Amino acid sequence: MFWGVDTRDVQGSVKKTLSGCMEAIMEVHSVRIISHCLSWLVLSCFGLVWAGSLAAQQSGGVNDGAVSRASAVGVASGASAGPVGLLQSKLGTPVGDFEAGELIAVVGPDHVLAGEMFPMVDSVLSEYADKMPKEQMLKLRREYVRPALKSYIPTKVMYLSFFKQMAGKGMTVAQQTDAKNKAMARGRKIFYEQRIPQLLDSNSAVDIVDLDRKLQERGFSVSIMEKQFIETVMAQQVVQMQVPEQPQILLAELRSEYDAKPEKWERPARAKWRQITVRFEKDRTREAVQEKIALLGNSIFIGGAPFESVAKQSSEGFTAAQGGVHDWTVQGSLKSEVLDKAIFTIPVRRLSSIIEDEFGMHIIEVLEREEARTVPFEESQKDLQEELRKSKREKLIKEVQDKAMDTMPIWTKWPEDIPGSRPLSEITGEATGG
Repeated sequence: MFWGVDTRDVQGSVKKTLSGCMEAIMEVHSVRIISHCLSWLVLSCFGLVWAGSLAAQQSGGVNDGAVSRASAVGVASGASAGPVGLLQSKLGTPVGDFEAGELIAVVGPDHVLAGEMFPMVDSVLSEYADKMPKEQMLKLRREYVRPALKSYIPTKVMYLSFFKQMAGKGMTVAQQTDAKNKAMARGRKIFYEQRIPQLLDSNSAVDIVDLDRKLQERGFSVSIMEKQFIETVMAQQVVQMQVPEQPQILLAELRSEYDAKPEKWERPARAKWRQITVRFEKDRTREAVQEKIALLGNSIFIGGAPFESVAKQSSEGFTAAQGGVHDWTVQGSLKSEVLDKAIFTIPVRRLSSIIEDEFGMHIIEVLEREEARTVPFEESQKDLQEELRKSKREKLIKEVQDKAMDTMPIWTKWPEDIPGSRPLSEITGEATGG
């Protein structure tokens, strides 16, 4: 525990966030909207195989006005303001911590630097920048570069599989380079025409320079967003080309799934109801409680007052502000056995008599009630189909990803995290891990 912050809570938060870090940074829901714009690059370059690359990934590649890799690394290494800037200023690049330009993986032909992971890690750690000692923050930053890389490598592999497919089409090196550059330029054009206006609007930025400054405050930059935009969309397109959006599900599969989990289709009795309550208190006699609840009941039954109004004005139940209404309540779920029994026995839309339990006295009305039942197969088919399609698609996607991972050479600082990868030390001659 440091300054009131439990580092176990920090670690749990960071792990959970890093597992979806690419989507968090990319706001992938917007990427999916734009991805159809990129699909025409497939056809315009060479049939059904994507061609594309980023200038920042290639020495001497096309630049087209994009912020350079050096600029992106500069941002990641500490040239930012705001909470993340505070974190980066606090951490710096001391001995033992990752330098932004430190090589931590090689995926196919591409190098992955530690600085590319900093936005993912620092954007999460920034909220703890002024709450934890520097040494502990350094330790966490170093620890979570590793899971960030583990999350990032599959996306990088899927992105690079475009180029691997391209080589398999019998294209010459010159043709491949030309196709990559065309796709890269067009992809960048779409990013700046489609994505940048969204980012300007969502960040209240007046221009790209202002946007880049504001993104840096959150640990990002325009160049990082551009790079991740194209990589993520290309990775998604690899999947879309090989995995149907709606895999076919046979009736026999539905029936088998239904029969395999009969308990899943059991539905207990449940009811919607409302109540008026007068609680037992130390300064109240039982007679006083009974007199008050009877008065409230009569105001509804005889006087015609709306139940909701009486509940809001006079009930002492915890749903009084909502007119005493309780949403669907499963039989057997209430602490008060007396109330639970009444809810599932009195006629619907009829006021109950006064009900007494250990907490006080109540008058209830059941609004809707459903008896316990088993959902028939015919009624379950829609839900079953959605579930099976989702699971089958996830399985197919995993198969595509596994195949790509199996055939892509990967060297990483932590080869034990990526099955089939090799130690980075084979390339650098340095020790792995840490």
